[in-house]
Amino acid sequence: MWNGTACEAFELSKFRSGHGYHEEEGKLHGIRGGQWSPLTHIRCYGLNTAPMFMRFLAFAIQPRSALEIGCGLGTTADFVARFTPGGSMVTCLEPEPMLEEVFGRRSLPWRPTQLAVNLVAPEAQACQSAMLSRSFDLVYSLEVAEHISPTTRSDFVRFISSVTSWILVFSAARPGQPGTGHVSGSMLLKKQWIRLFEEKGLVLLPNASSFASRLAHPERAYDISSNVFVMRARDAQVDELELSKDALVLDRSLAFLPRPRTHPKEWTPDLAGTDPSWRSAINAATHAQKIYEAALWPELTMLAAQVSTHSC
Repeated sequence: MWNGTACEAFELSKFRSGHGYHEEEGKLHGIRGGQWSPLTHIRCYGLNTAPMFMRFLAFAIQPRSALEIGCGLGTTADFVARFTPGGSMVTCLEPEPMLEEVFGRRSLPWRPTQLAVNLVAPEAQACQSAMLSRSFDLVYSLEVAEHISPTTRSDFVRFISSVTSWILVFSAARPGQPGTGHVSGSMLLKKQWIRLFEEKGLVLLPNASSFASRLAHPERAYDISSNVFVMRARDAQVDELELSKDALVLDRSLAFLPRPRTHPKEWTPDLAGTDPSWRSAINAATHAQKIYEAALWPELTMLAAQVSTHSC
């Protein structure tokens, strides 16, 4: 996908088996910040998908091109590449090689391509320029920014803003949010991130942001649902009602259950589950999530069952 550009040297065609990572159990990269390995992700969180949120990216936005910055296990990028109506050319920016069980089972363009490079590293500058020359309909980064140094934040925001030609979907850990490898100085409030992108010319889409938040609930209630927002490029035309049209056809009552709020503009998940209706809703969503993951990524699901998943 990147032949003939400065990114060509970083584009991978071979990927590591998850079983190979499993044999290196002591090497969990990113526990104290910085880039993760897929082993870190699967050991600490399992597959950890958000089915309706992924559908929102592929079916509601329908990007012809997409860039994911920080890809975890690659399941979201894989979903967008496989299921966007009409197809989508998806690039995954992730320094660690992705898993063969996700990236090695299909040919391009029916899978994402990976650029194995650290976005903020000096050697990535020429590749950054190549990406900027193309730009992307959809740029998204989910719970990644809290893992990078605060000293690189300005460059990080500048690049994302410049490479977004239509829609940005972004979430990052808020202050005090528990998690593996979080850098305290990089954990900002949602409104702080929005302000940084607005300074670069992006425009908040409040209705789309609220809708995306609801679709990430309850599977990713603790992070994406609380932190996500959607913006558009300065001159882009976006119909927010159209973005919600596809998902509204689906019966997802779980996504629209009333939730308590501690801040008038931000959803706060009830993770304690003290309300029986909440426990029932979350249990139902978790069961559906596991079926979904097993159907789309059977080998990865089997690998996750073999690996001791626990909090890191």
